[in-house]
Amino acid sequence: MEMRGSFLVLLLRECFRDLGWLATIPSISGEVGLLVTSTVPQTPFFWAMHITETLHRNMLALFSALAEAEEQQPYLHDSAVRRGTRGLAEYHLGSYGPAWNRCWVLDRVDSWVVVMFVDFGRSATIPVQSLRTLDSDDFWTIPPLTQPFMLEKASAPC
Repeated sequence: MEMRGSFLVLLLRECFRDLGWLATIPSISGEVGLLVTSTVPQTPFFWAMHITETLHRNMLALFSALAEAEEQQPYLHDSAVRRGTRGLAEYHLGSYGPAWNRCWVLDRVDSWVVVMFVDFGRSATIPVQSLRTLDSDDFWTIPPLTQPFMLEKASAPC
């Protein structure tokens, strides 16, 4: 559990630099609107969007900025792709199709990388040559759209 938490903080610090927004997560309690984007099988952990006006504003700002910038972002050079690289990769949004979204390289094996789509709490294995650059801090000032959550024991189904 501790190692998982440390890794998450490392990932978030590498991507977003300023983690001031992270302090608001423990204050989420009671009945809230969540859109679950990913679950970790056989564990109480999951990623979800906390549905608020702020989330809506952040989504509009982020997706507009990414749509504008996507075509101008060059593909990353092979030598620049390693663990910790911030980038832009296509994420498949179900029936909406693929869209370019922020990601962080978790690992690299030959010509493949495992990336974490920080706004959806999901990882994927993709070809190295499909990653675009997105290292400008301007794209990373908006906090991730999803947050990690954990069910309390009393909340888990029997």
